[in-house]
Amino acid sequence: MGQQNALADALVTVVNYGGYVPENEEAEKVTIHGCAFSSRTVAMTFGQRLEVANLDPLEAYMPNLEGAPFMAVLVAMPQGEAVRFHPPQPGYYELVDKMPKPFLKSQVFVLKFATHDVTGLDGQFEIKNIPVGKVLTAALLPAIDQDVKKEIEIKEGDNTLDFELNFDLEKHKEKKGATPSP
Repeated sequence: MGQQNALADALVTVVNYGGYVPENEEAEKVTIHGCAFSSRTVAMTFGQRLEVANLDPLEAYMPNLEGAPFMAVLVAMPQGEAVRFHPPQPGYYELVDKMPKPFLKSQVFVLKFATHDVTGLDGQFEIKNIPVGKVLTAALLPAIDQDVKKEIEIKEGDNTLDFELNFDLEKHKEKKGATPSP
């Protein structure tokens, strides 16, 4: 829960629309500062690269994209150039630090489509350029592996959609140890 009971770090997607929506950015950017990634959930489109920049003034990190082939040890120097990763295929990955900081993790979803976003601390998200018509929307909170789906009609102009994810402690205990699906 974020500010005013808003849900941060939820992956929101839109699919089943007609046409093609291109990705606007070449890279999805993540920063490290104060022994934390800027987001616990990262969404990117297959073909984008992941750039991890270290904003700390003194400490170096060794970010690694678990689930992707391990090619070399990459070091994110203090306030230096970003480390770049190129996920080999769509799917689920985990961004970790190889300098044993087990708490430094971020879940990375590499999707086949560009219509996605991750909610900020205020619970807000924005997905642009969705073609008009019926679409399927979904929100996933990886931390508790809960999702919700809605079919909606996209109309010309601004469209607003709210999601509500309910945490069920008993279901969470049953699923504990399972990896969320992309």
